[in-house]
Amino acid sequence: MVIENHTIENITQARKAFQIGKEEKLGYNEYTATFPKPNGEITTIMFRDNVPSPHMTYIDGIVYTGTFMPKDIQEGSLPHVAISPTLAKALQYVYAEEGCFDAVNSYDKGIFSFGFIQFSGGMGGSLNDFMLLLKLKYPDTFYERFERYGIDVEEGTPRAVVSVLDAEEYKVVSGDAAWMHIMQNKQLTTVFIAAGHDMNVVSTQIEYIMYAYMNPALNSLIDLEIAGENYYNVPLHSIINSEMGVVAMIDLTIVMWVRKMSALFKQAIEEVAREFGLSSLEDVKNIDERSVIQKIISYEDSKALTDRRLNKVLSSGMSFEKNTL
Repeated sequence: MVIENHTIENITQARKAFQIGKEEKLGYNEYTATFPKPNGEITTIMFRDNVPSPHMTYIDGIVYTGTFMPKDIQEGSLPHVAISPTLAKALQYVYAEEGCFDAVNSYDKGIFSFGFIQFSGGMGGSLNDFMLLLKLKYPDTFYERFERYGIDVEEGTPRAVVSVLDAEEYKVVSGDAAWMHIMQNKQLTTVFIAAGHDMNVVSTQIEYIMYAYMNPALNSLIDLEIAGENYYNVPLHSIINSEMGVVAMIDLTIVMWVRKMSALFKQAIEEVAREFGLSSLEDVKNIDERSVIQKIISYEDSKALTDRRLNKVLSSGMSFEKNTL
């Protein structure tokens, strides 16, 4: 646990690196946070609470959109990931189209969300497993960015469990209670913002996308009915495998998870196959992937999630040429 190797006094002293100012505004509080970035540079940022959003659950939660964007990453500054050129290009597009690596939202039902696709901590969200992955891959980084400030993580089922020292109550709290404490404590909120500038933290955010979204998307299986013939457990990537198609699969998996993504592709593939007169699975493996994506965009029940994102994918300039991945 977080205080086994640290005294409360040491943790409290370390947290003083994060200086927080608070100014009351009309209907909300504005916070000024001054802290050292991983490179030693002292920086000052601002964020607010009482976020004007229909999703606002916690009035003292904040929004900080961040400043460290994927386009700011220097070439060669991240560890090489051994994947095919198609997957590398798809991954690059996905993280370039998302938010900032140092972004924090702590006003909605997820309690505390962090990073460029807003990994959520509350209710056993993915931020817990992200923290564990960071600790396992880069223990020194985890210590410098989190543990020395009283934030720790342990393996758990079904998710890892984050814990934090409540220095005022002289106790350690875990799970949702930990994320609530981090949300309410603006020093600890800023700990995450500062960590979002560490290249090992950034690398782990991108790698987690592979584990949690890319791999499930590429390993998804669908059942198809083509010209009256049933085909079971067909790998979706045996049909959708162009740069454009793979990006669409991963992007939808991020926003609606793999089951819904697979169901949409199944429906669209079957409809496009009928429209183009495709009569066998081998024919379907050469399906026009642009038509499949356009078909998904046309579905009214999922349009709020697919319309903007998939139209952006279609205009990205990536290839529809079939690949073997």
